[in-house]
Amino acid sequence: MRQLDVKNAFLHGFLKEEVFMEQPPGFINEDLPNHVCKLNHSLYGLKQAPRAWFDRPSQCLLHLGFYCGKAYSSLFILRKGQSIVLQLIYVDDIIVTGNDNNIISDLISTLSSEFSLKDLGSLHYFLGLEVKYLPNGLFVSQTKYTRDLLEHTKMMECTYINTPMALKSIITPSDEQPINPTRYRQLVGSLEYLTFTRPNIVHAVNKACQHFQAPTKADLRAVKRILRYLKGTWSMESGFSSKVIFVSLVFVMLIGRDA
Repeated sequence: MRQLDVKNAFLHGFLKEEVFMEQPPGFINEDLPNHVCKLNHSLYGLKQAPRAWFDRPSQCLLHLGFYCGKAYSSLFILRKGQSIVLQLIYVDDIIVTGNDNNIISDLISTLSSEFSLKDLGSLHYFLGLEVKYLPNGLFVSQTKYTRDLLEHTKMMECTYINTPMALKSIITPSDEQPINPTRYRQLVGSLEYLTFTRPNIVHAVNKACQHFQAPTKADLRAVKRILRYLKGTWSMESGFSSKVIFVSLVFVMLIGRDA
C-alpha cells in the first residue's frame, strides 16, 4: 500500500461554471479598478473547489482504464488479466494498492505528470489510523486519535475506570436537565469513529447514540465514563489481515466525514 499526497489539490480543478472574483490586493489594475477577474481554475474557499478537484483525478483514472466502485465513488478499480489495482481518494490524500508493483509504479508516474504529487511511501497513517506492518498482516490502531480526543475534551488527567458502562446507574432530578445537543452529538460522533479499532466500546457508544434528540446530564456522564475508560486503555490495538485493510479504510472514510 502506497500513500500519495497532492500539493495544492484544489488549484488543479477546472471550473465548469462562470465564477468571478474581485481583483486581489497587490494585483489591482489601476486603469480598471472596478473590473473583476474570471476564474478558470478553482481556488481554496470556493464551494465548487472540492467537486472541481475530484473531477480531475476521476477523469484521469477513467481514461487509464479504471472504473468507479459501485459502493463508494472515491474507490477506483483497475483489472488487467490477473492484476488488480485499487486507488482510494480522500481530498488530497491518495492510497494505492494492488498485486502488481509494475502497474502501481507506472500509475504513480502517470499521476505525477498530471499533478504535483509527493510519494509518502508505505501507508503508515491515514485519517487517524496508524498502520504497523507485521510478517503475517497489519496492526491498525488509533492511539494518537484517542490521545487527541482526550486532550480535546480535557479528560487527559481524569481517573481511568475499568468498564465503559455502569451496570446500574442512579438518576437524580438534576441529571435530567437538558444539555447542548450539538456538543453532545459531536462528542459521541468522535467516539463512534473510534469504534473501528475499539469494538469493546461499540455497545456503550450505540447506547449514547440513542439520546441524540434530547441529551441530558446523565447521558453526558455516561459519555464521560467511556472517555475515562479510554484513558486507561488508550493504547489498545486491533489486528487486521492485509487483505481486508483497504476495504476497511473505505468504511472509515464513509463514517469519518461526519465524525
